[in-house]
Amino acid sequence: MRLNLKFKSGNSLVYSIVKTLSFFCIQLFYKNTYFKGIINIPKNAGILFAPNHQSAFLDALMVSQMLPSQNRFLIRADIFKGKLVKKILSSLNLLPIYRLSDGKKNMDNNEAIFLAAEESLHRKETIVIFPEGNQLASWQLRPLKKGYARIAFGTLKKENTDLDLYIVPVGINYYHFVDYRSDLVVEFGKAIHINDYQNLLYQNESKAINAIKNDLSTSLSELIFDIKDSLNHEKIKAVSFLLSHPKFNLEQDFELKKTFFNACNTDLTSSKIAFEVNDVYSLLETNGVNAEDFSIARKSKINLFFVPIFYLTYWFAKFIHSPVFLLIENLINTKVKDPHFYASIRFAGSFILFPLYYATGLFILTVLFSFGVASTFLMATAIASYFGILAGDSIKSRKKRKAIESITGDFDVFDKKIYDKVQLILDKLK
Repeated sequence: MRLNLKFKSGNSLVYSIVKTLSFFCIQLFYKNTYFKGIINIPKNAGILFAPNHQSAFLDALMVSQMLPSQNRFLIRADIFKGKLVKKILSSLNLLPIYRLSDGKKNMDNNEAIFLAAEESLHRKETIVIFPEGNQLASWQLRPLKKGYARIAFGTLKKENTDLDLYIVPVGINYYHFVDYRSDLVVEFGKAIHINDYQNLLYQNESKAINAIKNDLSTSLSELIFDIKDSLNHEKIKAVSFLLSHPKFNLEQDFELKKTFFNACNTDLTSSKIAFEVNDVYSLLETNGVNAEDFSIARKSKINLFFVPIFYLTYWFAKFIHSPVFLLIENLINTKVKDPHFYASIRFAGSFILFPLYYATGLFILTVLFSFGVASTFLMATAIASYFGILAGDSIKSRKKRKAIESITGDFDVFDKKIYDKVQLILDKLK
């Protein structure tokens, strides 16, 4: 039995609320964020956003965060379980897309879903679909599926040529897939004009699908951390954390990493920097130093005079919010088996529980004292906690620096060895 599902036209109030609150959560959840290429998004057209897929529903939030319009989403069908869940997801402009793993009989439902997507594109709305088909926490682009091409060409065949259709590749790059306070880069690539494939579509649909698939794959690869050498993936990733100077901003670091990955080619052993990469990695392994920890330790900036203040604000923020963090971590440890969902659960937990936590505190303190006292206290707590978060970033760097110093004997001396070896890589990248 086919589903009779459609995307609702117009804007969703629930979507607007979630998007607004998500903006503030992203600023707290990630230490540094960089959104690039918004200017590449066409106007007055039907658009399919095609991002890589690494971190459950966090990816959908990242695509939508900087856009003025409301997206529609096609996501894995196994999430649509229970009437309440279906109702919530529907209010957020989400529809299911079925895979073979959901049962062959359910695959027929995709016809109704694709039709709904085509109608949405005809209204010049924007749809998000993940062309890799599933998620994987890895700095590597995986082979693309064909669902987006079917929707794009299905719309093109039904509508007149006056309707402009585009696929916009989106690169989502998490510096760490699980932890709080890592870095995030989202880049929107140049739009692929679907109408340009029209002649080829009428000549040979299979060739048209393969052509747009190859073009999208090439575009996505340029927007993400794409380490093509699977055998040396972890080695290349580790060395990439050492390339940037601590004073580099996120944009500079992002571009340098991509240049480095391109230089490694599909096979590190055949690249011009193979010897230097192996030499740096050997130094790390010999000393038992984690590259990502070392890159964080390099950013330790706490003046000893201010150490007590940093620790005081950090522990205040951690203590006052401990009920929320304990609840989230307990949920992950007891209920969530797939590590790909860890970051999303942490984000969603923070998104839902912190407002409830503060609202409960406001109610209790208002009953005990007054609204003025309650709101003033909670506002002061929130501000102090924000500085506690920033202090936590510095404390984390200091702790990692001390840990590495205990291994190597002298952090600065080891840093100089790393710097000299990395400089040889950078010289060859110029």
